Order: sequence, then structure tokens, then C-alpha cells
Amino acid sequence: MEHYSINSGRTNSLHWEDYVVFGCTLAIPAVIGLYHAIKDWKKNSPTEFLVGNRQMGTIPVALSVTVSFLSALTLLGMPAEVYNYNTMFWWLALGMIVAVGGAAHLFLPCLYKLGVTSVYEGGMKTVLWTDSLQTVIIITGLISLLVQGSLAVGGFTKAWEIAKERGRLLFFE
Repeated sequence: MEHYSINSGRTNSLHWEDYVVFGCTLAIPAVIGLYHAIKDWKKNSPTEFLVGNRQMGTIPVALSVTVSFLSALTLLGMPAEVYNYNTMFWWLALGMIVAVGGAAHLFLPCLYKLGVTSVYEGGMKTVLWTDSLQTVIIITGLISLLVQGSLAVGGFTKAWEIAKERGRLLFFE
């Protein structure tokens, strides 16, 4: 555990690997944008540009909508909410699931049949694919954080026990 600065008093800094990962997170979306700009250079119709000609797959659209709900503020603020209000925050998540499910089954089919352009129909191909990449990066980061945090306290079971001892699992009791 001596590599954590809170335990050793050392200040950690970024290494070349960190800069490579950071550079890739900037370069890959740029390459995706250039690829679609070159590939679709002659296709200038509003339908193609705004909604990807309504031919985008379910997975990239779902990932794009998912990342639209997330932001840096959400990723930083949610742990603070859970810390302050325990796991009761899950009731808000449950409400969001019901709201999104309702919108997906009630409103979106009507808008799609009308041919109306809305925020949730997908957007440009480049935006969908870069949002999909961003979703993968966010999920990978959150899983890595969960694993590293659990290992730092002795494993996931130990982390769960600590949370239970300190009254942090009220929703699950």
C-alpha cells in the first residue's frame, strides 16, 4: 500500500503511459470524425447529417444516450450524494429507469413515426461513435476504480462489510 500518497506522504505524478492514454482519448475521436467527414464528403442531405440517415445501430445509439445522461459533474457528484445520503440515492436511480423506459416506449415511437428530429434519434454518425467510445472509457474507468478501491481495503467483500458496519447500506436492509 505504500504507493498511495495518503499512506506514504509521497506526491505521485503522471508517467509516459498516462500521457499515451490521454493522447489516445483525444486522438481516437478526432480520427473517427475525420473518417466520417472523408467517407461522407458527398452526402450533404440534412437527413444524413442530422440523424445518420436513420440507419444507425441500436448499440451505438444506446451508448450515446447513456453518455448523454452522464457528465463529469454526475461522476463526481454521485459519490458525494451517496456518501451524504447513503444508498437511498438508488431510489432516484430507480425513478430515472422508470422515466427513461416510459419515454423510450411512449414518446420515441411516436416521434420516429412522425419523422421528427429529436435529440434521442441518434445524431450524426461521428457523435454516436465518439459517444460510444466515451461510454466504454467511462465504464472501464469506473470498473477500474471499483476494483482498485476494493483491493485497497482488502477486497470487495471487506469493502461491503465496512460499508455495512458504518450504516452505508440502508437501501439493502
